[in-house]
Amino acid sequence: MATFEETRLQHVQRHFTVIELDLPCVNGECTIDSELGFGTPLSCDQPSNGTKTYKFTTINAPLLPESGIFRCIKSLSETPTKLQPGRGLAVRGSSVVTFVEMTDKDPNPFSPAVAAGLSTLSGFFALLDARNILANRDMRLKNYRVESDGTIDLVNGAETRYYITDTFSRNKNGTWSLRSSDELAAINLGDALWPIPLQGFLRQNITEIQTQIQVDQNVNYLTTDVLRVGDEFMSVIGSSNVGTGTAQLSVGTRGSQITKGGTVLTNTERSDHSAGDEVYVCEQSVDERIDDLLERILIDVGISQDLIPKSDWIAEIDEWHPNTRINTLWFESNDVASTLEKILTEYLIDMWFDLTDRKIKISAISVWKESDQRLIEGKQIDFKSISKKKEESLRATRSFIIYDKKFLADPEEVPSYAKKSLFIRTEFEDSAFFGKPKVNSFKFSSMLDKDGADLLNQRYVSRFVNPSSYNWVTQEKFLTFKTGDIVDLETSVNIGFNGASTGVQRAQITSVAPIYQEFGREYRVDALIYEPEITSGGGGGSGVIEQLIRGNIADVNLYIQYAGAPSQPTDITFILDSVTGSSTDTNTPTIRIGNFPSGSKVTIILINDSYLSARGGNGGNGGSAEYVNELQRWIISPVPQNGGNGGVVIDCSGVDTDIYLSGATPSVNYPTAAGRIFAPNGGGGGFDPVTGLPAFASLNIGGRGGDSGNGNSPGDAGFGGSISPSAFGDDGLNGQVGVQDGSFLNFGKDGNNNNAFGGSKGKGVVDSGGTVTLFGATQSNYVNGDGDH
Repeated sequence: MATFEETRLQHVQRHFTVIELDLPCVNGECTIDSELGFGTPLSCDQPSNGTKTYKFTTINAPLLPESGIFRCIKSLSETPTKLQPGRGLAVRGSSVVTFVEMTDKDPNPFSPAVAAGLSTLSGFFALLDARNILANRDMRLKNYRVESDGTIDLVNGAETRYYITDTFSRNKNGTWSLRSSDELAAINLGDALWPIPLQGFLRQNITEIQTQIQVDQNVNYLTTDVLRVGDEFMSVIGSSNVGTGTAQLSVGTRGSQITKGGTVLTNTERSDHSAGDEVYVCEQSVDERIDDLLERILIDVGISQDLIPKSDWIAEIDEWHPNTRINTLWFESNDVASTLEKILTEYLIDMWFDLTDRKIKISAISVWKESDQRLIEGKQIDFKSISKKKEESLRATRSFIIYDKKFLADPEEVPSYAKKSLFIRTEFEDSAFFGKPKVNSFKFSSMLDKDGADLLNQRYVSRFVNPSSYNWVTQEKFLTFKTGDIVDLETSVNIGFNGASTGVQRAQITSVAPIYQEFGREYRVDALIYEPEITSGGGGGSGVIEQLIRGNIADVNLYIQYAGAPSQPTDITFILDSVTGSSTDTNTPTIRIGNFPSGSKVTIILINDSYLSARGGNGGNGGSAEYVNELQRWIISPVPQNGGNGGVVIDCSGVDTDIYLSGATPSVNYPTAAGRIFAPNGGGGGFDPVTGLPAFASLNIGGRGGDSGNGNSPGDAGFGGSISPSAFGDDGLNGQVGVQDGSFLNFGKDGNNNNAFGGSKGKGVVDSGGTVTLFGATQSNYVNGDGDH
């Protein structure tokens, strides 16, 4: 006897299939209306107390070493699960088994009624349908191979595929069809909603400031709950008599932010509400991992914990979303499929049901995923069975998403969101390539933060900038891969410029469909190209990865926004082509290398006069003064403020980094560097007010504001102070944007000490523990300021 795997490489193979169907039964006494029944819950007044397994095989199956397996399957087909990259939730798998009616057999031959001769003249499947509810039953599709010596191991020799039955119906030609779906399809049921709606409501009217609210007795309210009444959110902080007709809740100050664990989940506005208004208990995600949220939703709607390989999920999220945490409120019930698709799409994760493992699988989308094996045409791929086509519907050279919804209950429209994230592969929009942009637009997101939004767009465009799909046939003996696997394809359809085969192409298996033939099985396989690296092609030699960056940039995290968060040590080069770089505040670097795995190497090459600086320090406000008659003197308040510090241009985040500003570079495609890095200035301190004459005299004036520091985005100039009531000092001057010749002389300086101190000069390059080397840095193209070089 041999297992299914042990017979895989047999030279001569004969295949057959057995279907197993589990139905509840009544063993022992079975009566219905005092008459003998037929041993099923529908035909007995007694409850079910066991399970009966029916087994069926194909009409032409070999002689099997077990009786009671009916030869009646006319045809068998499967529509397997199919990944929908970029849409999250896979198409659920299904199967159709068609049976020939058997008129000489009864499905319950040993039940009391049949033994007494009460069986009708209907066929086997007509009786099976009449006596049983056949929906939502376990069905196993077991594929076997006959061993080379002719023996058959029905216990260990099968690959089992697990389904749940949907419908059982009679066809016009007298056959019967059993339709089944994979176990993830349960979330498509019309009553599968999440969060699960409760029956909460207000018992009395409440005003917009009232914090004691009278609620229903239906819901078991908790002091950790967040409620939504109309468009207003409330935090429960106390309760009494919950579950009774006098239930009362204490809520926090109305209209205040809803916070949990120090994180703001939403803003809200207070309003009056009426008796009978719905009180909706929100589900909360507070620093919640992606895998924990997905698991929670599935279990809430009835998916068995046994179907969730949590350790595998944790490993996948730890590798590809290690720092992602979800902070939001789930404040209305939606169908589960839509909710899962939203989460999976916004974090670019595929989810599908593996029929043979009987597990729900997840897989993050990233161009950094490595292949598991190589599939060769003529072996794993049937010779000349493979085809390839462009997938224009998926292609995108740029992607964007609107995010950061301050008030969750606001309408789903652009003004409700504060921020936008955009990623562009400009090189593919040049006339030499596609010639114009092709944009992917995600729906609005109330879950994503900046890093999450940037990573979503980067991973989508990098994955689908020029996608193609493959389709081929694989014989069962060579089926060593599964849906979701990343593979290298060595085929005749990958042709280079000279007409010769280009070798291998990386792809993800999106579907494996069995084709059931009279005496055998083969498999129709779909796959989608998986870009092997961001940009390559000689940029310094074989295997060197280059990413081209153009245009204006600010607050960039290279690891997230342009590399797509690789999980393993990486050697990557960033080409900054005619880039102008700045930062939006002095606490955020213009460029942060980011959290590359230990052992990574980053190279930055500035070309075509790329110019990087950062935000200059803010100027300090000028002082103000008021003459106090009783004291016969001036009171200076507020006093002039100190200037702010300048920002950081490049923070290398502890990653070993080479930066090329001029001269030769290691890149074949971009051999000459030409760019500048200027540390910004600190902001000037504010000035004292001019005083000394009696109050309100025309010469008295508020203190002048300090000048803001120079930078690609200068700081805010300080405001002038005042002499009460209306003698204002001048505002400070705005800092210089350093683009003109000789501007390096005006950068990397401390802010002026006036009556208040100036801010510290900004920083050109900060190592943060990494080994950082600058090439071609001269006085005219590099101003360090307080940096490390």
